[in-house]
Amino acid sequence: MPSRRDVLRILLLGSGTLYWSAPLGSCHHTRLQRDEDQENAPGIMHQRYSAAHRYLRDHRPINLDSRNAEHHQADVVIVGSGPAGLTAATMLTLEGYEVFLIENEPIGGGAARAATYHDIHYPLAAIYFVEQTETIKQLCNFAGVVPHQVGEDAIIVDGTSFSPLWSNGDDALLPLSPPEKDALRRFRDDLLALRERDALPSYPLPETLPPDSAELDGISAATYLQRYRSPFLTSLLDMYARSSMGGTLEQINAYALLNFYGSEILAPRFTFRGGMAGLAQPILEKLGDRVYRGQTCIRVESAVNSPTVWAIDQRGRLHRYQSRVAIVTVQKFMLPWMIPELPEAQKAAMHSLQYAPFLTVHLCSREHIPLMAFDTWVPAGGKLFTDIISAAQTAQPRSSANVVSIYAPRSPEERWILQSDDVLAAYARRIADLAYQSVPSLRGAPIDEVHVFGWGHAVVVPTVGSHSGIAQTARQRFGRVLFANTDNDSAPAFENAVAAGARAAEKATEILKQEQTARG
Repeated sequence: MPSRRDVLRILLLGSGTLYWSAPLGSCHHTRLQRDEDQENAPGIMHQRYSAAHRYLRDHRPINLDSRNAEHHQADVVIVGSGPAGLTAATMLTLEGYEVFLIENEPIGGGAARAATYHDIHYPLAAIYFVEQTETIKQLCNFAGVVPHQVGEDAIIVDGTSFSPLWSNGDDALLPLSPPEKDALRRFRDDLLALRERDALPSYPLPETLPPDSAELDGISAATYLQRYRSPFLTSLLDMYARSSMGGTLEQINAYALLNFYGSEILAPRFTFRGGMAGLAQPILEKLGDRVYRGQTCIRVESAVNSPTVWAIDQRGRLHRYQSRVAIVTVQKFMLPWMIPELPEAQKAAMHSLQYAPFLTVHLCSREHIPLMAFDTWVPAGGKLFTDIISAAQTAQPRSSANVVSIYAPRSPEERWILQSDDVLAAYARRIADLAYQSVPSLRGAPIDEVHVFGWGHAVVVPTVGSHSGIAQTARQRFGRVLFANTDNDSAPAFENAVAAGARAAEKATEILKQEQTARG
């Protein structure tokens, strides 16, 4: 067996496939080869697309005959165990209701998932949050976990890392022209002033935006930033927009940019061991056998007082869930096929929402990797990647191993990358190589393995105009079927998912109490 200095293992976490390749920094790149012996490949997980593609994307017919189905009954059935679904399930469980949660994946949590390398848990997607809302505090209490604060951002300019990025006086260290530095100060001060006056655009979206907010939704973030006349600022925020919101500054609206970045600038950020999975996984453990994993929801029916959810498990068995309220937290682009009775206007709004794919590529080492910041932005990443997270900073206590996570958003047109193991492995290698070359502190670091996870439709994009009727129409309840996801507001923040789940749980509680009162 070659030594770890001679070869590099590239592990596809979405499939368990393992490749051998030349080590990072080598001038001799070997052709990626599939390795048949995967016994010792760590952190293998599988994101399960096949059933959803078969029954929803490809519309394979199925006979929904209750005589052939396993029957389940609860007060509330929740479809999807991402942050919104987990929040709704937690709130309703605390209210004393019987809740079932249906999850397509064998591992719950949605984007709040983690993998393992030696003794370190590292996040595969969702990694931090900013606002410690009352609902998030309730979730932490239920899970028995405490968040901890992470460090500052950095940016690499001309091969040198600069951090912190926004503190008073520190922008003078950046090798920029005086007009560029002045533009950065004005942008920073403008956002802080808006936050101080509690005037930042906010979520949840009202049913009708006031004129000032509608104006921000109606223009791109790129148009809004023209007032600062700063190529550097535009480049930085384009990386942020692609990494956090799935789209370029030209694609996202100014409303979302101001909300997202205005909430983060010079504000503390919090995480858990393994990122947001450090909250999601203890909640899943507490919910226990209320969670039905490996079941793909294929139909939701809204009867007058008893919604029915149909699902197919991994063995092809049909399941029928009856409840008094159903909460659907999966992405809305698939709902017109799951709920064909939806009003046409609502279907059209759901079809209008856009979702972006992305990859996370993880450089794993048994030795120290000297990243100076929690999140390092890399303009040299170009179209391949935007920023690099020091996953070790999510570990409490610190691990002896180290993982550096590279965030690589892709355009919707590049979703095909995720459909081929060979292509995905090749992209992971390209991204890892460019990061190794672009980040000075990575050069010479002994990377043992590269792990990659591909996400197909995880990020709803806050496109121009999406907040002025599209999101509001798409999220309207359908009888006793309620909707909760970040796409309720077309804004992909962890806090928004939690808030949407909490609002759905509150509405479900109201419906159930009204029903109980009516029965006397």
